Amino acid sequence: MLILIILASVAGIIFGGIVGAIIGPILITIISFCFKGFFTVEPNEGVVLLLLDKYKGTAKDAGFWWVNPLYTKKKLSLRSRSGDGEKLKVNDKRGNPVEISAIIVWKIVDTAQATFDVDNYTKYVMVQAESAVRHLATSYA
Repeated sequence: MLILIILASVAGIIFGGIVGAIIGPILITIISFCFKGFFTVEPNEGVVLLLLDKYKGTAKDAGFWWVNPLYTKKKLSLRSRSGDGEKLKVNDKRGNPVEISAIIVWKIVDTAQATFDVDNYTKYVMVQAESAVRHLATSYA
């Protein structure tokens, strides 16, 4: 903000009077708009970039970035996650009742797919894991 005030003052001095009074606020508006394009990406984090709800790219490399200020930025964690599945009562291939459970470790690889293909990717992974465990239990005797 201090930089914006200094730029407005410089514009007032350079152009003087009324012209400086007009150019100063315009410079402040333009520069503050451009500041919206700066963002940071932490390690093991991804940022999905959208322009008018259309996918424009992903920033996965950690650091300080600048993109078009009109882009919408959605952050996703790329860290490994774990989930403990519920105990399931299923019948094996011979029809015997079996209680089975699984611990699932997963991480996001494709940020665009995680953002657009499912509503809630955490819930989606747990449902798919439960389905796979059921299939596994019923496939073997």
